[in-house]
Amino acid sequence: MEAHAAPAPHDHGHAEHPPIANVSSRVDARVLGMLLFIASEIMLFGSFFTAYFFIRVSGGDPWPLPPFHLPVFVGLTILLFMTIRAFRGHFSPEHHHGVEIGGIYWHFVDVMWIVVYSTIYIL
Repeated sequence: MEAHAAPAPHDHGHAEHPPIANVSSRVDARVLGMLLFIASEIMLFGSFFTAYFFIRVSGGDPWPLPPFHLPVFVGLTILLFMTIRAFRGHFSPEHHHGVEIGGIYWHFVDVMWIVVYSTIYIL
């Protein structure tokens, strides 16, 4: 009976402590943050496209009005900060997440321009 009452050994291939809560072993937190930001941008642009096509189908007036333009601004700001950090020597082959995150955002911008040109400008 004493053999059953003895505590089981703790060597089950697990660490003694749980992993840190805010660290993932698969995706860096900064990259995950940029991917979540891009997901929110996809939802935002999706709502813009939905509103645009709804107004285009239901209304008779062109939208937006001819003198109205938006500056394509967040991406330029990211490029500015990447350039400043590059000139200051903040990036190395081991630590380059700032460039990687900016690159991920610009890939998103490229895809959005393909969607914009194919749906709005060509139609």
